[in-house]
Amino acid sequence: MTTTKLVQSVCLTVVIVLFSLASTGQLRADFSATPVAGCSPVVVRFTDLSTGNPTNWRWDLGNGTISFLRNPSATYFNPGQYTVKLVIQNASGRDSMVRQQYIQVYDNPVAQLSSNVQSGCFPLNVQFADQSTCIVGNVVQWQWDFGDGQFSTLRNPNHVYTASGNYNVSLRVVTSNGCSKTITMLQYIHVFPGVDASF
Repeated sequence: MTTTKLVQSVCLTVVIVLFSLASTGQLRADFSATPVAGCSPVVVRFTDLSTGNPTNWRWDLGNGTISFLRNPSATYFNPGQYTVKLVIQNASGRDSMVRQQYIQVYDNPVAQLSSNVQSGCFPLNVQFADQSTCIVGNVVQWQWDFGDGQFSTLRNPNHVYTASGNYNVSLRVVTSNGCSKTITMLQYIHVFPGVDASF
């Protein structure tokens, strides 16, 4: 009976020690981020996935931000790729992880437009041209608002103004990375009344 109790006691002690070791475990740094790519400015939320029960965290988020929070967030304004480093620590030691070029920030396009004429008598035929640019990717979508209730999704649309007035013209462009920009030219088109023949 005594031997049985001794064996049970030893087994229980071993189980407790193993459980304790498993619960503390070896430190292993790991993390994820959402999103890992986006258009400037992009807000990124980081999640600590480390094991081994760390008690201290030090993040270098690559954009000049240092954080000691477990799950920090950061805003990336400048286009480019950012390397992120996490260092974790507890009483038993420390570990780190570096993800090279982990965050990708795309630049927004520069929206720009032009036209062959900006004023004249109605009906005024205007040929518009997209002159937008972007550093990374290509412009793949165009949304024109001619200011008279008419719209177009062509890159270089032609439009006829049939009433006199001053018209704002807007162009929204979207790149292959999903970044967008809008330009609005106030009172860009001036349409004058036609001449009434009389004698």
